[in-house]
Amino acid sequence: KPAIKFIKSLQTWLEVTDNTFGNIGDAISNFSVFKVNTGTTYYPVIFSKSYSGDGGIAFNLNSTGALLDMWIDGQVSFNNVGSDIRGSQVLLNNINLSGTNGLKLYIDSTLISQQTTSQDLSGTNTLKFAIGRNNQDANYYTDGTIQEIILFSNDQTSNKTTIETNINTNYTIY
Repeated sequence: KPAIKFIKSLQTWLEVTDNTFGNIGDAISNFSVFKVNTGTTYYPVIFSKSYSGDGGIAFNLNSTGALLDMWIDGQVSFNNVGSDIRGSQVLLNNINLSGTNGLKLYIDSTLISQQTTSQDLSGTNTLKFAIGRNNQDANYYTDGTIQEIILFSNDQTSNKTTIETNINTNYTIY
């Protein structure tokens, strides 16, 4: 299937020119298909709208490149969760709801972490939404492929299985 190949040593990424894109409200649901290369280290970023500040959201693998981190409003929300996914194509699904419904992180339709949050998921930072790198640090780039990123500005819990099934049927991930 078509994919965008990111090469960390070339420091390549995609960026949305409208800096209001990605400013979220009280909920966001996202679904991503990607593969980070085996041996990749030092925070490969899937997508981000800053690591810090009001309204920031970022998904990356940790400093060893193996486990998942997620940042919201400048705070780490998930830190070193899951297992080493490098070298495998994966479907990452995240549903964020402020309050008691909290944050849920799925890999290949399996819940790997859940927590409540006081982070309000809102803000209007002026950094640009980027795919394949963190727009706040010149060192954090993806080394691998990203095939799909779907963002919803609302809760897709009731549609999660349908969306995941559709994506998996297209890519045959799991």
